[in-house]
Amino acid sequence: MFNELISIILPVYNAEKYVSKCINSLINQTYKNIELIIIDDGSTDNSTAKCNYYLMKDSRIQLININNSGVSNARNVGIKNSRGSWIMFVDADDWLEPDAVEKVCEYVLDKDECDLIQFNCNEVNETGRLVNKKEGVVNLKTLSGLELKNYYKRIFIPSGDLESLEVFGFTRPVWGKLFNGKIVRNNNILFNHDLKIGEDMLFNLEYFSHCKRIILMPHYLYNYRVLSSSAEHGYMQHAIDQYSLLMKFIYIITKQSRDAKDIDNAYRLFIIRSTLLALTRGPFHSKSGFSFKDRRLQLNKLLQIEPVKAMKNCELNTLMSKKENIVFFALKEEKLLVLNVLLDFKYFINRLRKSRGKTI
Repeated sequence: MFNELISIILPVYNAEKYVSKCINSLINQTYKNIELIIIDDGSTDNSTAKCNYYLMKDSRIQLININNSGVSNARNVGIKNSRGSWIMFVDADDWLEPDAVEKVCEYVLDKDECDLIQFNCNEVNETGRLVNKKEGVVNLKTLSGLELKNYYKRIFIPSGDLESLEVFGFTRPVWGKLFNGKIVRNNNILFNHDLKIGEDMLFNLEYFSHCKRIILMPHYLYNYRVLSSSAEHGYMQHAIDQYSLLMKFIYIITKQSRDAKDIDNAYRLFIIRSTLLALTRGPFHSKSGFSFKDRRLQLNKLLQIEPVKAMKNCELNTLMSKKENIVFFALKEEKLLVLNVLLDFKYFINRLRKSRGKTI
């Protein structure tokens, strides 16, 4: 019978509206051999009091209070204080189904040398009402060899983007997964606390590189709350710096695995999309207030980083949108003016719509 300790790492920052539901879902799991490591990341609301209440209620809870330093550092503190054979990450505004850990552990018991187990998620709104069941695996899958490469590609190309790629559910987030604690600790895999975007993706890429077998479960066990405050493509003050940093780290981590042509294609498409996001979320966003000269300088700055510069020497045979094709052409042929005109046009259209109350 499987009875290994499961470490559940829960970073909390100003989540007083949701944290009680989350913690209740964890301490009431049908699988009892868990340790819940709560990292209070300097909350200024009632989250701290709520966490302390549960600390007194359940001896399996470890509460660590730290100064506010971001979710990556909070998770790292959780990893360093974990004792479990397996590690699971949960966000404070989400929750697990009551038998989630038990169901996942059944597959750990059944499969030899399993390095990662992933399960599906429900998408819910702020009130907790089900919005939809996110695209996930339909049947149980055990991945190794070539299938593992296809799974690896999915971290660059999100599920559903390309018909030619099989659906592997959510590869980018760290939630909805059970990680082998030995792999994490032996390889010192931690979150990069300099990043404010793509932290999960970077952690997973490094972890996946040590995996030989992955199990994808068809069960919907994680409830992911979509909050209106978490606008994924809104204005970002330091977008150029953050996306540049993300692309540089991924360029280094994936250098060896990009020998395969298909992974190379997926990686290059990711670079194109990240370049576009860095510009449209940063200097070319309607809220940026950058002058024409400053937008041009920021564009030049982004084009000088190694992953973007490398695009001019490559081919890309994959499905892209019109915008992505233009960006790829501009990067490959070093047509800076083409990219500048495209982005300036979008910038001025959005400024006009903003002034009329129709910002996109």
